[in-house]
Amino acid sequence: MSNIEETEKTNEECEIEVAYNKEWIPHYIYLEALRASGVTNMFGATPYLEQARGLSKGEAMKVLSSWMEHYSALKEDGVIE
Repeated sequence: MSNIEETEKTNEECEIEVAYNKEWIPHYIYLEALRASGVTNMFGATPYLEQARGLSKGEAMKVLSSWMEHYSALKEDGVIE
């Protein structure tokens, strides 16, 4: 096995499983910026997420719910500050 193959295998084995959706990280970052701005209470963030990120209402609600549920993990992982 070459060094490259060994490195790829090691990287695959070290992939960390997370509870939140990695594809939604840009949305999580947006929500954190929105929270920090104080523009809205986060329970009312769905319309902001829809408009700014181009999501349907249902998808925006799922992203917001995930952000709220996994907030601590997102902070611990450095996804949001």
